[in-house]
Amino acid sequence: MDSQQPLEWNQMPFQDKLKYLKQLTDDQLYDLSHEYLNQFIKEEQGNLQSMNQNDKKNFQNLKKDIEETISDMNFQLDEMKNTQHSDSHQINKNLVISYKIFEKTNTVSIRAEAELDIPWFNLVALVYEIDLFKNWFPFCKHAYTIKKPKKGEKIGYFEMNLPFISNREAYIQGVGIDRLEVNGTILIKCKTIHDDQQLLKELNINLRESKNVQIKLNFFACEIFPVPGFKNKVKITTISNVDPKVKFLPKWMINFFAKKFGTYLMEKIFKLASDIKGTDWEKAINAPENQEFYQWVSQRVQLHEEKILQKNLETKNLQK
Repeated sequence: MDSQQPLEWNQMPFQDKLKYLKQLTDDQLYDLSHEYLNQFIKEEQGNLQSMNQNDKKNFQNLKKDIEETISDMNFQLDEMKNTQHSDSHQINKNLVISYKIFEKTNTVSIRAEAELDIPWFNLVALVYEIDLFKNWFPFCKHAYTIKKPKKGEKIGYFEMNLPFISNREAYIQGVGIDRLEVNGTILIKCKTIHDDQQLLKELNINLRESKNVQIKLNFFACEIFPVPGFKNKVKITTISNVDPKVKFLPKWMINFFAKKFGTYLMEKIFKLASDIKGTDWEKAINAPENQEFYQWVSQRVQLHEEKILQKNLETKNLQK
């Protein structure tokens, strides 16, 4: 069943509707899956009640995945629009970074907005390849992928070797959401999984065995907008909120390091993404085990761009 094809939802049998909902999440089309989920629950109460226990469990897991992903996404998108990040800095003509320290929660938020002449595809690769974080993420000592639940989702680990204080580490879950048909973007969202006891158990991760300090990434979201008609032009907005577990440091010092860290990180990513020819990222893109993901995301953006350009052409012709 192809999630990209026109759908006669009302004519579909109950089991086909379930399969379609699952296919939408496998294709990272969470906006559409949420829309159909609400319709499905409203229309199929009788069939839902008569499902066997195993099918009910699978459906509840699917429902949880959709609803939690949409809830996280909407919250993070709202944070992107939040104007409370008043400490704003124009790093250059194309990059603005804002910061805010939340004293009650000991967390730091960093927001960045940029319009760049770099390939969007390279930017996706830098974020997707967890095993290569050590090549660009400041102080990263180790990083590796733990699991790929599906083509647009990864669970990974990274450790930071920081000067003067204990090493920090994080187990993170990253999800890519296809929002091309919604607003022309790809959204990448991440968070730590330290509070998800069920998932930690499934992955056989025991946090108590580590001597490192677990940082808490409450959220990281990166909205990537490939500009149609321009292969090497992209607009991005990022927002992150993290508890670095450094309560002993004064506010001014945290603020100082947040500014330095955020600026260095963004500039490093953009520089690397400008050209990945001959790098480890090019090797990763061409690796057989990664073909499903990179071919899928490339085809999705190409298809969307063709539709937008065709629509613009038709509009232009009508105006003549």
